[in-house]
Amino acid sequence: MKIKSETVIAIASTSIAAIALAVGLWGGFQTREHNELSVQPLLVASFSYGATNEESGILIENVGLGPAIIISAEIKVNNSVMPDLGYGGVKTAVSNLGIDHDWVVISGLKKNMVIPAGQVVPFIAVSKDEYELNINELLKIRDKVEFSIEYKSMYENNFITSYGGN
Repeated sequence: MKIKSETVIAIASTSIAAIALAVGLWGGFQTREHNELSVQPLLVASFSYGATNEESGILIENVGLGPAIIISAEIKVNNSVMPDLGYGGVKTAVSNLGIDHDWVVISGLKKNMVIPAGQVVPFIAVSKDEYELNINELLKIRDKVEFSIEYKSMYENNFITSYGGN
């Protein structure tokens, strides 16, 4: 039996179209993965201090390339979970630490709060103007505070970062 040239051409055309479709789908998935990685947030929590810093203390920085959207935060002081009575539990933590004063700079970590790429958020800190007077107070409490923050990217990928409790 002899195969007609039209049949060979049809089979070849269909095969090439199927391969092109597969390559196109693979390229689409790769592009989406690249886009997700190119705007992935990365929150880093650290204790940073210095007289030239805008704020010194426990800081949260988004060192990733995209915005971090807060899902939830759990804050502990001396291994006790702080209830959210304001500012996502940060105000309660500051009160329990005994440093609820005007010089304390705090930021609440509320659900759906957005931390843009490159932004530093003072979790519990002291401003540059108050540094000399109050940094010793913050040094006393830095090991008493623990927290974990669950956050997501704009592509709904979830991440967790934590501070303390080593």
